[in-house]
Amino acid sequence: MKTLNNYSDLYLLQESSNSAIFRAKTIDGESVILKLLREEYPSAEALARYRLEYEITKQLAEVAGVIQVKGIESYQNTLVIIFEDFGGISLRHYQQQQPFTLTEALTIGIKIAETLQRIHDHHVIHKDINPSNIVWNPQKNIIKLIDFGISSQLSQERPTFNNANILEGTLPYISPEQTGRMNRNLDYRTDFYSFGVTLFELLTNRLPFYSQDALELVHCHLAKEPPSLLKLAPNLPPVLESILLKLMAKDASDRYQSGAAIAYDLQQCLSGKTDFTLATIDQVSQFQIPQKLYGREEQIKQLLIAFDRAKAGKLEIVTVVGLSGIGKTSLVQELYQTITVERGFFIKGKFDQYQRDIPYSALISAFQSLLRQLLGLTIAKLEEWQREISLALGDTAQVLCEVMPELTTILGKQPPIPDLSPLERLRRFQFVFLNFLRVFARSEHPLVLFLDDLQWSDSATLDLIKYIVSAFQDGHLLLILAYRSDEKDISPYLDACLDEISKTIEITAVKLGNLSLSHLQDLLSATLKHPQEKLLELARLVMKKTDGNPFFVNAFLYSLYEQELLFFADNQWQWNLQEISQCAMMGNVLQLMEQKIQQLSPAVQQLLEIAACIGNEFSLDCLVSASQRPIDVVIPLLKKAIEGGIILPLSSFHLYLQTIGDTSLTTGQNITYKFVHDRLQQAAYALIPDEQKQRVHFQIGQQLLSNLQEEDIDRELFSILNHYNLGVKYVESKEEREELAMLNLKGGKKAKATVAFASALQYLEMALSLLDQDCWQFNYEVSLQIYLEAAEAYYLNAKFDRMEELLTIIFSHSRSVVDRSRAYEIKIQAQISRDKIIESVRTGLAILKQLGFHFPERPSMLRVLWKIVQLKVLILGRNIRSFIHLPVMNDPVKLAALRVLTLLGSPSYFSTPKLFPLLAMQAATLSIRYGNAPISAPGYVACSVIFVNLQDFATSAAFADLALGILDKFHTIVSAPKTLVAVTSFTSQWRYPLRQTFAALTNAHRYALETGDLEYAALSLHVQGYRALLTGLPLPELDRDFQSYTKTIGELHQNRILRGTQIFHQLVIDLSYEHPIDLYDREQLVTELEQSDDRHGLFNFYFCRLIYTVLVRNYKEAKKLFC
Repeated sequence: MKTLNNYSDLYLLQESSNSAIFRAKTIDGESVILKLLREEYPSAEALARYRLEYEITKQLAEVAGVIQVKGIESYQNTLVIIFEDFGGISLRHYQQQQPFTLTEALTIGIKIAETLQRIHDHHVIHKDINPSNIVWNPQKNIIKLIDFGISSQLSQERPTFNNANILEGTLPYISPEQTGRMNRNLDYRTDFYSFGVTLFELLTNRLPFYSQDALELVHCHLAKEPPSLLKLAPNLPPVLESILLKLMAKDASDRYQSGAAIAYDLQQCLSGKTDFTLATIDQVSQFQIPQKLYGREEQIKQLLIAFDRAKAGKLEIVTVVGLSGIGKTSLVQELYQTITVERGFFIKGKFDQYQRDIPYSALISAFQSLLRQLLGLTIAKLEEWQREISLALGDTAQVLCEVMPELTTILGKQPPIPDLSPLERLRRFQFVFLNFLRVFARSEHPLVLFLDDLQWSDSATLDLIKYIVSAFQDGHLLLILAYRSDEKDISPYLDACLDEISKTIEITAVKLGNLSLSHLQDLLSATLKHPQEKLLELARLVMKKTDGNPFFVNAFLYSLYEQELLFFADNQWQWNLQEISQCAMMGNVLQLMEQKIQQLSPAVQQLLEIAACIGNEFSLDCLVSASQRPIDVVIPLLKKAIEGGIILPLSSFHLYLQTIGDTSLTTGQNITYKFVHDRLQQAAYALIPDEQKQRVHFQIGQQLLSNLQEEDIDRELFSILNHYNLGVKYVESKEEREELAMLNLKGGKKAKATVAFASALQYLEMALSLLDQDCWQFNYEVSLQIYLEAAEAYYLNAKFDRMEELLTIIFSHSRSVVDRSRAYEIKIQAQISRDKIIESVRTGLAILKQLGFHFPERPSMLRVLWKIVQLKVLILGRNIRSFIHLPVMNDPVKLAALRVLTLLGSPSYFSTPKLFPLLAMQAATLSIRYGNAPISAPGYVACSVIFVNLQDFATSAAFADLALGILDKFHTIVSAPKTLVAVTSFTSQWRYPLRQTFAALTNAHRYALETGDLEYAALSLHVQGYRALLTGLPLPELDRDFQSYTKTIGELHQNRILRGTQIFHQLVIDLSYEHPIDLYDREQLVTELEQSDDRHGLFNFYFCRLIYTVLVRNYKEAKKLFC
């Protein structure tokens, strides 16, 4: 490149993956430095970072030691910044040519420290101090800082726990708190750590920590001490090592507290002094409470022990309980460092006090953050995770993609999932989620899942937690559940959930109390830099006012500082005990928080009120839409709220916006914020008059719905509905009521699809309430949909009386027998779920009669034989296998009848065995006469079994092939498990060697898992084990297989099938070992089988004993068993 805009004689000084730096000439011949973004089409974030660098550097124009910026210009699709050229070279390039002398290093260090003092005085944190960003002109001895691209003008930031590869800053120089793994806020002292690393490198010509592995480097910053300076460079003065160790202290409070003190001590070294006290002029006039946790050593130990057990392969459950403000969240986040060292994952989800009806909100949020960490990996690493997740989820990945869009980004578009009954959806969702969890909870990377504010959880999440605890046997998982002990409006399901979990696994209970007086003295001593004995009276006063609650203590101390009752004078902190004693108690923390917010301007207050309605975390886009304010108005107001300590930005992009003011760059960016504490959100919400709260929620819902794109509405549907429903009284027009009813119908269906049945019911109840009295007359289809969905939701929530009421209304208003049959199907399912088997058959027969099919409740054998004759006549002379080419059934009455006949299969088999073949043959007859449907397979396979019993093996085989063909033709896997197991169990052995049936059983197991059919997932393994035993496989192989089968069946909680499988496994064990172990108490097992009238189980038990006694030649015992 020869020229760029109006600049010529370009000479490349250095380049990186992001930018290129040139020395060039202006038209006037002046030498300048150009910094150019290298990407042809830079991202919005890259452009914003460049503008931030320009704006902050420009604001520091009067600060000595900062590079002077001359302008910023567009160049093609990118930007170029023009800096002064003072003839400097970066310290990195200089050191590559020759090492620094001690005098040079100290002189440079002094100048850098002085510059840091000046930029910190201007409320700027550099955040990327390293030799590449320090430029030196050795001839003129001028040192200047460059590259303010990630600098911050906030007094504090809260770095997030991100992937180590995408952390802000230059990793070998980054401070522990800047990694996001220290549970500490980041402030100006992060620059001192980076400066310490830089100075170490200047003095030794090497870094204190080096690794190609980003996570290993983070670990070094967190936990390892730097190597001895004196061993690397014995000629250096010993005091210099002490200075560097203080600069690179892991905790910011142990570092120097000002650039001036650093410069002073380095000047002492330069003057030749070798023994002096460090930081003697380091008096800090800025009021700052240390972030260290006081009095929590025992509780942290409990957490670490639990993590060690999880790491070793266990599932660990920890509850963290305490009052609001006691420090539950801060305590758990103390695990950050240990988890990083062990290469584990830490993910956190938080329930929102005003968004409780959103199902799985905290769990989804937690795993979304984990998936975003994966998206920050290299392409090769991401592909590895893609393979692992795909292998674990198979064709069921779409179940989770629907609630976590990030998963689609990783895996790509997934095949659709089959529609299932509600209970099958529940089982499928639980099983898929469990498999997803297993991907991340492994020995090489244990998983810590932290769910905060469980007192505001939804019932669907608690049900899923219970399932995880009961079914997750792999270990390497630490589940931490934090909740408040003082919350009045606690989830009614929480206590019951924890009680049930405690019956399955021991729960480690971590209880947090208030700080003791001695701990309070420690905190005050660290804050005010006085010995503890001098602080006793002040500590007693603070204890009296706050009761030792950490949140209250901090709030009270900051309040004293703001009132100037704590003040810095005569180079020390002082206080007025008499006036402090007159201060109000901190009992009403909500009132204190309200006062804190009310100190801000009315415009900021109003914005915070709307933000509090949205949630504890909220996006910029959502706030702009809900507040109906332009983005360039909202951003400065948010800045005031941040400066006031009310909210925190969760995205670095916010920093760019605050500085550059170019709101066009927000497009496509997920810029989010959160309230510093729930109490602040609660206080902001409380400022809204009660009579206005509903209107505010209504307006938020209205704005979200109108401003979101169609494809985004589904993603935000629950949030939209929660706001709209809270403000439902403001929905006035008939059109709006209908629109909201349809939205709630959609929300109810979506919640049911994710098996959040309680949330689904709430949305559907709202939909019902929005229907007009004449809805059946003027809006029949919508009314029918809502009533049917609501009736099913009542059944799924075990509210059967209300379900019956709705079904009665449907029966009275339905316009066709087909519509009525849908209501009957719900009633049948509800009766089956309550073990009302005979009643379910009667209900089914009643609607079949209305559909034109008459069956006696207790048919005679003659009736069954007559039906067989009718079926034989129907198929006489026809190729049964050719029925696969029949047209698709489209008669709604016949389809309704086929659905009911299929539903009655299981209850009729167990309650009225003679009715079962009648119904099965009728289902097959319907399909043969009126066309095939996806649910035709069960009827065909039942006919196959019937003809086997008639010893008509050819007809049986033909119906079996037809059933399997239906599965392939309609690509349905819903009927596949039952069909494959039935064909394999009853007909295949008459056609093929037993070993050839194993593949079908393996497929049956896979399809059963994908469709949530846990019974047949277990039964397929049971049949496969039994068949393998009969084929005479080697005993060691059988033993291994049965161990695997029984483990899986146990995880599926199919105890009856597990018992049957153990009977066969016991035979293998008895034949394999000289001293076999017993899997069960034999006498007790026989008693249980007899009491439950399990004749199949009894037969298998005695059959296996018979095989054993014959093989060991105990013929006397065998004869007894046989007889």
